[in-house]
Amino acid sequence: MISASQAVAMSAMDKKEIGYFSTHDLGEVLAEVGLAHDPSTVRALTWCMIEDKAHGLVGAIAAGLREAAATGDDGEFARMVSAAAEMVRHDLAEGPVIDALVYVGRSDPNTAVCAADRLVGLGDADYAAFLIGGAYGAAAPRCDALIGRLAETAGPSGVAASLRSLRVAHTTHGSPDASRVADAVDRALQTDDDGVHREAMEALLDIYGADPERVGPMIKMLAMRRQVCKPVLAIVVSADPPFEPAECAEYLDVCIEGASADDEDVVYSAYRTLRALARTRPRDAAKLLAKLAGQGAYMDDRAGLVLEELGRGHPRVASEAVLSLLGRPRGANLDAHLQSIVRSAVKFSSPDAIAEPILAALDSEPRMQRACLSALAALADENRLGERNAAFAERLLCHVRDRALHSGAARGALIAPSRADPNEECRSAIEGLIDKIPPDPGLGSAADTRPTGGGAAARASESTPSAPAGRLPAGGRDDKRPGAR
Repeated sequence: MISASQAVAMSAMDKKEIGYFSTHDLGEVLAEVGLAHDPSTVRALTWCMIEDKAHGLVGAIAAGLREAAATGDDGEFARMVSAAAEMVRHDLAEGPVIDALVYVGRSDPNTAVCAADRLVGLGDADYAAFLIGGAYGAAAPRCDALIGRLAETAGPSGVAASLRSLRVAHTTHGSPDASRVADAVDRALQTDDDGVHREAMEALLDIYGADPERVGPMIKMLAMRRQVCKPVLAIVVSADPPFEPAECAEYLDVCIEGASADDEDVVYSAYRTLRALARTRPRDAAKLLAKLAGQGAYMDDRAGLVLEELGRGHPRVASEAVLSLLGRPRGANLDAHLQSIVRSAVKFSSPDAIAEPILAALDSEPRMQRACLSALAALADENRLGERNAAFAERLLCHVRDRALHSGAARGALIAPSRADPNEECRSAIEGLIDKIPPDPGLGSAADTRPTGGGAAARASESTPSAPAGRLPAGGRDDKRPGAR
């Protein structure tokens, strides 16, 4: 039960925002509320915060764990870590707790190894790994013995914890070297367990920079074989990749193979990566965008940002991407998004540059003809709404007449009488051409791809994509500190 003084202390910490990112000393708060800054008070207060599941005070809990370790009672410290682990396990709030355990390992290796041994007995080998990894630099023989015991006697969870210990040791101390970690991954992959394979992928990503020639093929193989590894790789590729752009495209291709809209970590990460690839590898970005769309994982707001980047620096590729999206089979029909697709592609580009490949595709089969003409109508709308040069609409109208009539698909189409706005005349002419194209029996009427209206709806506010979920249970690849998982 929380005493009145402890409740006051917790309230004071909350007001000081001793939460996730805080490095405030507990002593400062204890002094303000009239409590002594001694080990027993710190332990009691830390227990209260853990038992109260005070996620908002996780930074203070981490500070309490660091101080509790210094008392030398590794038994109570292990129980405290176990309780804290239960509170934050698989939660983005676990980062400070992880950092605290690595800190304890580095500053007090003896307490860390003893507490880790006790944690293994309590069933918290995954958190014991951070103590082991932190202590490895000064207590390698004892840590190796514990790592070996985990791998050999604690089942799949122990194998995963042994890998975690090694990779934390590698990122914290540079020892053991990447070769030994990779060897451990090879052995661990003989265990058919999702948790082990996920931890193996995390380990490979941590050591990639030290031995890319060996580790790169292992990463690709593991992602191809185990679905559980794809989100881990996709998130890293999108957030803080250790890879060159060409490798990012290659790994992302593996990650999105077979992905559907329900695979949120993969899909959200993929769109974030595609936006970066649109600047460095535009054709790869366009190809992978079409692949996602073909698998039913087209997300209009995020895809729009990719098309904008393509249009900004590579308008020809942006136009080809539009054509690729319009050419999707019926199962991935994107007609409803046509206006948005075109609007995104032309937002930072010349309408002439976007229109050229679309015009060249007017000699295609009927469905593609209708899709291209509808895209050109949407382009005319965007041109009008964006108050661009009217000369583009006049050129577009001329091309539409010549190319469509030459193909024979719309011979005899009635062209609308002249209007004050050439964009409107162009749009009306295109609608007349679409009506003359024979319907595709597999798609219903030709009206399936009739251009949608412009106006305010076409200027709907754009959605900014949310950051993809972090690597769990890690604390995020963005965290550069050694203890980050």
